[in-house]
Amino acid sequence: MPPVKDQIPVEIVDTDDGKYHCKYTVQHEGTVDIKIEFEDDKGKMVPLRGGAVYKAAFVNKAKVTDNTMHGGAMDKYIKRELDRVAHHMADSKKELVTKDKDLKDVKVLLNVKEQVERTQNDADKITHELDQLDESLKLFVEKKQAKDSQLKALAKLNKEWVDLKKIAKDTKKEIAPLVDQEMDKNNLLIKKLEEEITQFTQEMKKREFFQYKCGTVVALEKLNGVFDELAVFEEKIKDYGENAKKFGKPEIIHKAIKDVDGIKVIVENMKLLWDHIELC
Repeated sequence: MPPVKDQIPVEIVDTDDGKYHCKYTVQHEGTVDIKIEFEDDKGKMVPLRGGAVYKAAFVNKAKVTDNTMHGGAMDKYIKRELDRVAHHMADSKKELVTKDKDLKDVKVLLNVKEQVERTQNDADKITHELDQLDESLKLFVEKKQAKDSQLKALAKLNKEWVDLKKIAKDTKKEIAPLVDQEMDKNNLLIKKLEEEITQFTQEMKKREFFQYKCGTVVALEKLNGVFDELAVFEEKIKDYGENAKKFGKPEIIHKAIKDVDGIKVIVENMKLLWDHIELC
């Protein structure tokens, strides 16, 4: 069973300027999970934008100044977060920009599509992270300890975030016709695969091991060979199924999977029957 976590009493101080100071004291070393909720206009407690659970670590050897909101620990956090968010945005932009990408390659197209969706789905989360950095730096500004380089870095990130959201929106519009086209192609490939599996099943039932026109050794050898043939179908199922999932239609590959599984059951039953024949 997971360890039971202690609930730590918290003192909440309203500073009457839109901010709240939360004070708590831990009794021993460890990590604290911090979940912040507020009451919405319907009287319901809901998480802050992004829904993050914050963590704070406490160790005996920490400096006293690390316990302040403008101490060395916070300064290191700001630097680390600025670097992380900057790298994340740079990587995202690289994946979103379609220039020099072969969008006729369905795998490349789907990777771009996934990045667009990630960027748009994570909009609240990233905005929340930038808000956190902004509020953290404001504390340093109030104490006249803010570093000009960090203030400029945050301003740059805010601009890059606006640009990144626009790139994602424009890219989504650009690739939409190609996505629809490739999705239709994938649907047709899956339909053709289903027909191939049906044809294979019908042809298999005409083989000598199914008609009892061979000996046990030959029958078992040929039955085992069927699994090698099914591997070709399974490779297509894996490929088309992965694409179908990325197109948002994972269910359309289910029939092909079920049909191949059905063939395996038939083959296993036939093997049992031939084993029984040999014993008799």
